[in-house]
Amino acid sequence: MIGGVGLAGLLLVLAGCTAPPQEPRKPIPGKATIDEAVAALQARRVALVPLRSGGQCRIKWWDDENKVHEESCSIELRVCPPQRVFLVGNGLLGEMIRLGADENAFYLRVKPKEVSAYWGGRRDQLAACGQTLWINPDNLLEALGVVQVDRSWILQHENGTDVLTRLSPDGRLAKQIMIDCGGYRVRRIDYHAPGGALTATIEMNDYETIDGGVVVPTWLQMTVYRAEGKHAVVTLDLSGVRRFEPTDAQKEKLFRPADTRGFKHVYRLDEHCRFVPQPTADEE
Repeated sequence: MIGGVGLAGLLLVLAGCTAPPQEPRKPIPGKATIDEAVAALQARRVALVPLRSGGQCRIKWWDDENKVHEESCSIELRVCPPQRVFLVGNGLLGEMIRLGADENAFYLRVKPKEVSAYWGGRRDQLAACGQTLWINPDNLLEALGVVQVDRSWILQHENGTDVLTRLSPDGRLAKQIMIDCGGYRVRRIDYHAPGGALTATIEMNDYETIDGGVVVPTWLQMTVYRAEGKHAVVTLDLSGVRRFEPTDAQKEKLFRPADTRGFKHVYRLDEHCRFVPQPTADEE
């Protein structure tokens, strides 16, 4: 049993072993000017190389009756910056999702019977319209590092994060990019409709450095919104990310639009930024 004096002495000893209070961490400064931010993102974009990856995909979507659906699949991803991308996801019953784009055309096809849809059109039209797909090839490429900004963007700094904002001609919010100042890595991009409403968000995390010193995120989550709330959430967990050295045959065929056969709904993006229903293969 410890006496009163002994106990008091022990408490004094323990008190003396207490670690001194730590000074609060100093906030990480961001870029001082928009020119510095532009240069940093451009350097990362220039350093990009063709990439390939495996991984897992989780899809969650809400139908017109607000009923939620969920599916998971394994994926294979191939990217040739700045414009070519190919992604295919397969589940227990075969292909579930496929995305492709080259310099001229894009497509997305989703096979679960609740959706069974194919969207396609011209690549330049997609960029001009800002149409939101479950997985948009432009957004996916941006998430992997193909981010382009210029001096017209507004630079702000918030708690270790640089926020780059682009406004529409009428002064409404059009797009925002959130960058972690620690490694100057993009963490989130928000996309807004012409009226300013949030239409899509893509978040990136778990960055890894691959061969050649290229830094890429291995966790990506794309969320698409509609007026009443979320419409779809697609999460990609990439694994085995490495340099991609495509063959001539792959360069020629891999990124071309895929077949529309077997889909209940086929849509083509028109000059008015609408996905217009097209005849299906069974109706032709």
